[in-house]
This record gives sequence, C-alpha cells and structure tokens, in this order.
Amino acid sequence: MGKSKENRASAFYIETLALLAVFAMVTVILVKGFVLAGRLSREAEALSKAVHLAENAAEMAAASDSGEMFLDLLNENGNACVLEAADASRSVYRAEYDAEMMPAKDGAFHLEVSRSSEQGGLVRSTIKVYWDDAADPVYALDLAVYAKESS
Repeated sequence: MGKSKENRASAFYIETLALLAVFAMVTVILVKGFVLAGRLSREAEALSKAVHLAENAAEMAAASDSGEMFLDLLNENGNACVLEAADASRSVYRAEYDAEMMPAKDGAFHLEVSRSSEQGGLVRSTIKVYWDDAADPVYALDLAVYAKESS
C-alpha cells in the first residue's frame, strides 16, 4: 500500500504542474491579446479623430473663397498658421489640436492643408492629419472645389 499512495501523490503533483503550465500559457496568450486590443483601440480612436479633423478642414476649404478666409476659418485661439506661401496661388497651412480635439498650440494632432488655386477658379487642397509627431499621416484627404468669383 505504500507504493500505491506514493504513485497517487506523484500523479497528483504531475497533474497539478501540467494544469499550472496550461494555465500560465493561457494567461500569457490572453494578456497579449488584451494588450493588442488596447493598442488597436487607441489607433482606431486616433484615426476616427483624424477623419473628423480632415472633414472639418474640407468643409472650411469648400466654404472659403481665398487663402486668408481659409486661415480665418481654421484659426481658433491661435492654433493655426501659414507654414509656407510659395506665391499667391499656393500655400500650406498648419493647425494643432489636443487629444480632446480642442484647438491647442503644440497639440497631439497636427493638421496640414496644402491649398493651390488654378485658373478658372478651381482650388485643390490636400489635407493631412498627423498624430503625435508621426512621420506618416494618420489620414489624408484630397479635395477640389470651385471658388466663388470675387467681384
């Protein structure tokens, strides 16, 4: 009977160790899954906010007749500026927003709008939204509208 009890105790310990090993592997897999889900959620939230900013900038570009009018619409509390003005027909504007989408200097989101006027009143704009000083934009949008003739 002594050997039978020892065999049962050994089998119990082996089963317990195997169960703990399986539990540890499942825990590691689940933690990795939750970490990935959290990262993807943050990226999706940033993309959603970037699309919202680009849509708003596109509405402003469509509503403005000139670069000055566009800058006036874009500028809230000093968050926008002209980055580059090659000539009267082409300019690049930049506006910054914080993580809550409020206008802010040195914000988490950077909106860059390249606006160029062509003959006949066509105005082309390229809108790019960057997040946390990333090299590549989170979202980009091309836009072409006809500006009203000024009299």
